[in-house]
Amino acid sequence: MKCFRTLNLRVLAFALLAMASSCRKEEPVVNSPNLDLSDHSLLRNWYTLCLELGPKCNGFAEPVMARSMSYFSMLMHESLYRGIPGMSSYRNSADGFRFSFPSPDQSLEYNWAIVANEAAQVYVENVFGSANEANARARKVHDDMQHHFAVQSDSVTLSNSAAYGKLLAFAVLRFAETDGMNEAYLDIYPQSYSIPKIEGLWIPTTPDYTPRVLLPYWGACRPVLNVDTNVTLFNKELVYSNLSTSNMYAEAVEVYNRTKAISETEKEDAAYFNRDMGATAQPLYHNFLLALQLMAEKQQSLPQALEMLAKLSYAIHDAYISSYQYNYTKKLLRVSTYARQFIDRTFQPIYKSQPIPEGVSDQAVCYAAAAEILSNFFGYRQAFTDKTQLERPDLRNSSRSFDSFQALAIEASQGDIYTGVHFRTSVENGRKLGTDVARNIMSFIIK
Repeated sequence: MKCFRTLNLRVLAFALLAMASSCRKEEPVVNSPNLDLSDHSLLRNWYTLCLELGPKCNGFAEPVMARSMSYFSMLMHESLYRGIPGMSSYRNSADGFRFSFPSPDQSLEYNWAIVANEAAQVYVENVFGSANEANARARKVHDDMQHHFAVQSDSVTLSNSAAYGKLLAFAVLRFAETDGMNEAYLDIYPQSYSIPKIEGLWIPTTPDYTPRVLLPYWGACRPVLNVDTNVTLFNKELVYSNLSTSNMYAEAVEVYNRTKAISETEKEDAAYFNRDMGATAQPLYHNFLLALQLMAEKQQSLPQALEMLAKLSYAIHDAYISSYQYNYTKKLLRVSTYARQFIDRTFQPIYKSQPIPEGVSDQAVCYAAAAEILSNFFGYRQAFTDKTQLERPDLRNSSRSFDSFQALAIEASQGDIYTGVHFRTSVENGRKLGTDVARNIMSFIIK
């Protein structure tokens, strides 16, 4: 399965038509009714399907999935915004995702929900097609939504809408192929990349000693906002030193001592966010599922849901790019390796580390980015109960209540310290990086 599978001749024909259409100056479309702004079911159903299919696609590590969700969100926003009064395209503010979309025919009438529904089916079948029964499930969602939203449109309008939805989907798929990471999922541990065997740099990490690193070129992926890949200034950065008087040594001792004295409460906290316990516990999926849960509970309007899901997708995508760029610039050894070399050669972390160099915790980055986005839409002091882990049999308490999204992000990332996964500086800088990226998205991506 390819992350964005090679398009067939029918797709290429649509893509060429899309390119021709994009040359026309876009003007307001007339005679097309607005959407039902109280109904976000189309978004909820398609995003849910994407999140269910992603874990079943080989090579879809979280950064790969974040990329897929960002393009999907761009497609959904472009498909729907014309049916929402006061909303405009993101194409001019998302400078990394800027390209010419095909314009609708001003002489025709469209049902914008049908446009989005058709676009979503084409996208999902192309991107997640290798997942078990992906196409059948996509057709089921498509047909359900078609039945729900087609009631007040005639056959000509439905045909026009479906054709335009396909145009948009093929245009996005072609654009996605130009970002340099279209086939990264095929080899997420590339042999072409190696870290020099120099003291202080990453080496395979206990306990599994995965020999190659994960997605080392991901920092070069195209971001939504170019500013998100600029150098982030941290108050403190990890600098390698084997001296017992160094900051790195002191932080390694902290991690070592915390893992040895971990409490039952800390074990339960860490287990709740243990990404090895299935897709719902992985940072990307956890945060998207929480967004969908709250979207339903708060009865969010279609415009709010569309904007929130787009900005959440963009923030998580750019956050992974920025964190991988930083980590593969630093290339530092992980804290468990450092502890074994200089503190206790028998040391074993409670949780294994991903095969990524030390620098910033990508778990901290993702949760912090999501917390900032969700806070903007639901409130910085919004208390909530997280019900996204209810189906996990390994948890004694499978739902948790938090006073704020920041509280969840802090709890999710602090576990990296007392389970032996990251230095404290990596966790704290990860939270700062994720927050900064999300604030950029909120500031620069305007509706």
